[in-house]
Amino acid sequence: MIVECPNCKSSFNLDDALVPPGGRKVRCSVCENIFTATPPAGPPTGELPELDELADGFGQDFGADDDDLLASLGEAALDRDDQDLPGVAEAPEAKAAPSASRSAGSAPKLDLNLDTVPKAGKAAKAGRGRGRRVVIAVAAIVLLLGAGLGAVWQFAPQYLGLAPEAKSGSGGTEPVADPTEQVRKISLEGIKQYYVENDKTGRLFVIQGKAVNLFETPRELIAVEASLFDAQNQTLATRRLLCGNTLDLFQLQVLAREEIDAALENEAGIGANNISLQTGQSVPFMIVFFTPPEGLAEFNVRVVDAKEVAP
Repeated sequence: MIVECPNCKSSFNLDDALVPPGGRKVRCSVCENIFTATPPAGPPTGELPELDELADGFGQDFGADDDDLLASLGEAALDRDDQDLPGVAEAPEAKAAPSASRSAGSAPKLDLNLDTVPKAGKAAKAGRGRGRRVVIAVAAIVLLLGAGLGAVWQFAPQYLGLAPEAKSGSGGTEPVADPTEQVRKISLEGIKQYYVENDKTGRLFVIQGKAVNLFETPRELIAVEASLFDAQNQTLATRRLLCGNTLDLFQLQVLAREEIDAALENEAGIGANNISLQTGQSVPFMIVFFTPPEGLAEFNVRVVDAKEVAP
């Protein structure tokens, strides 16, 4: 008998003796589907209808004048006895399983022992087990990488190219202001430089000028930075100081180095002139280099800080 798997439509040639009248559960060796194989239906019972019954089927009686027609019908009935009845013919060999062209050793077979797991099923389960292990390993690696990045983010954000955050007074966090934005409207004016011979330390290189607040709101604690360069534009020295402090020529000539530094590093400036600088107001600055380096060719001064006045 020919049995077809209802799942993958594979066909199998199964011995009729192995299938009882009530059917038998079998497993498809192609897709492992379990289904019930039933024996084929038997040939129909009953006798062929008589010629008169055939005539009745056509809704007419046959008389003596129709002997030739009756004879032909009788011959057709006899021929019908020699032929297979409809529904009794066996499935043609052409309707074999798609794998019927395989060799006998590789043709699929139905598994009648449902207590054992097919080898293909074991291999599939083993493959699924390996797949789960690979997924678990990849997930563990991703978690470790995420934990590492989180630790770097928390304790060393500079390695990720992230700007640090400044703590606000209320306990929250707020981003550090852009230094360029903080000083973009502080203008430097009246800048000049000159040398002074000091009695105690030798030659001094002095840069002075004033910083003007062009912001629409007050600024304070403005700081400037001066750099010295040689002819190849190489930096020779750099110094940064708060504005608001200056010395006259006599002081520059007679004061010791420690005294000059102390006078120029007063944070609030002389008379607190570097505090709450209103729009349009200016504050003076002075930067002194002791024993200026040889090869000095030019210098540069820029504003590096200007804080907003707290409301």
